[in-house]
Amino acid sequence: MDPANGQELEETFQVYLIIFTAFTSPLIVVFNLLAITTLLINRHLRKKSVYFVINLAITDFLFGAVLAPVMCTELMDFNPVHSNLLWIIRGRIFLLLSIIHFASLALISLDRMCATVWPLRYRIRSPRLYFTCCFVTWLVGAVFASVELSGTVLVCLRVVGLTVLLVITVSYLAIFIKMRIQNNQIASGQQRSIQKDRHLVKTLLLVTLTSIIVWVPVMVVLILKTFIQVKDGVYLTVGYIGGLNPLLDPIIYIYRVKEYKRALKKLVCKCSRDRPVFVQPA
Repeated sequence: MDPANGQELEETFQVYLIIFTAFTSPLIVVFNLLAITTLLINRHLRKKSVYFVINLAITDFLFGAVLAPVMCTELMDFNPVHSNLLWIIRGRIFLLLSIIHFASLALISLDRMCATVWPLRYRIRSPRLYFTCCFVTWLVGAVFASVELSGTVLVCLRVVGLTVLLVITVSYLAIFIKMRIQNNQIASGQQRSIQKDRHLVKTLLLVTLTSIIVWVPVMVVLILKTFIQVKDGVYLTVGYIGGLNPLLDPIIYIYRVKEYKRALKKLVCKCSRDRPVFVQPA
């Protein structure tokens, strides 16, 4: 391949990435903004179990509203000095949002484990605890994003990542064991409530697994990059595939949560909140 063709291929690949980002970014912003609005304005959806989901949706929204435009600008700017500055800014924002994203997934799994294993203690928890946990995720992300990524900091990041994966694994394993035990202890009047909780757990587990599956190639490439030379095309492609995750989360809510789907439909079609009708028991 002669240099001219190689340069043409590189520019073509760059154009594809710009088009891909410009197409997905508005979708990410709109879907997650609708998710945040729907969960906030409908009181029957604004339960303790969705506070961490809202925090996750805010992070996904910022992926499309802030990170994607920076990535597009970086791809279109051929000035080496500006590109280097944009690369640093993009890396800091990416690190901040990634930490908050996976910390939110860990908090979601812990919250569901507490609701399943210790339901009585879970009911008396104050919403202030949830706001504090969300604040801590942003604080930790801001600390890592503001310091120089030296050897010690990278080790801490790996420890945080392994801790998050361990928390998610242990939490859903505990939920699975508790559900297996409950199968032989469920009273007929509790079946509907427990089935609803199980459906929510499966939905949040699907969101978590989707995030992990999409981001595994990114992590593998980052690890390989410390040992061998990885082509920029491979690195960028894997990174942009990982960027699809903020678009998948609200789509999963639409297809899995009927109450959310109904409230979202009313918000989009009638610009109003959903007012569910409660039937008075006989």
